[in-house]
Amino acid sequence: MDIDLVIDQVGVHLPGNAPTDLNNYAFSEIKLILRPLSDMTEEEMKCIEITDKEFLIANLESGNEPTLTADHLRYLLSKGFDLFGLIDDGLAINKLD
Repeated sequence: MDIDLVIDQVGVHLPGNAPTDLNNYAFSEIKLILRPLSDMTEEEMKCIEITDKEFLIANLESGNEPTLTADHLRYLLSKGFDLFGLIDDGLAINKLD
């Protein structure tokens, strides 16, 4: 059963419930909830100065480093994008599922 957990400085909790200490969970059971790069909007592409989303995805998947600045990477991570193939490896949950 997939349940969206909120992890913050206070601990882990289901939305709307009181926080629980993160130490009560096995780290092997905790997965990030991430967006695939294919979910990137036109506005998000403009923010990182990318015109071809498929080119960006192909480069990241092949291990080639596209020309992204630290600010671009920080932006993509702040938007919850899976930059490291964690969804495909079963280490993260696809937010769209």
